[in-house]
Amino acid sequence: MCGIHGKGSIRPSCTGSNICKRQYGSQAWPNGFVFRYQVQGVLPGSDQATMEASFERAWSKWARVCPYTFQKANGNANVTISVVDANDQFFLQNPQTQAYANIGPSGGEQSYVRFKGPAFAQWTPSAIHTLFLHEFGHVLGLSHANDPNSIMSAFIGNMFSERELTNDDVVRMQGVLSANGLSYSYYKRSVAAGKNSSAREERSKTHWRRYQEIEGKK
Repeated sequence: MCGIHGKGSIRPSCTGSNICKRQYGSQAWPNGFVFRYQVQGVLPGSDQATMEASFERAWSKWARVCPYTFQKANGNANVTISVVDANDQFFLQNPQTQAYANIGPSGGEQSYVRFKGPAFAQWTPSAIHTLFLHEFGHVLGLSHANDPNSIMSAFIGNMFSERELTNDDVVRMQGVLSANGLSYSYYKRSVAAGKNSSAREERSKTHWRRYQEIEGKK
């Protein structure tokens, strides 16, 4: 859950039932869970292909530290990434918030990430990437971090730059998995990633080229 706080940084809004639980969420998704996403709406200054490239670029960083898969849905989505206006109830209650998401499993397989479309006149690919990197950390089960440099910090610095996960983010993700009896091997994940279909690999390459084209025009 993220809102503006100072130049170039954003601050999540934690109120009511979404009050910040520092460090760790309480649950993890089952081992091998597949997140199948669909996108509803387009952010100002962007397009769906660019948004998807930013989402998948962000996911590629989480993919290195958790045993899950993230792919575009084909009619059976369990993650809805939507663009809504400022009249969304949560945004009305938290006017400085730019996006929010569920924290880990909540009794079912459905998850959501919601962006406030009018938050910025022009959403750059890097801003979309970095905000999604934070919000999907919530979906994975992480709440806000105490480390101010963490991507999961309540204050996200350099939002308009492409941020990376920090060691704190990685350790905390491993903590959520371990607390729920799961383990993770980057080697196994890398092998599994190498077995993707050629069609999916080509789609990812196309998205990445699109991402680079947009970034190069900034």
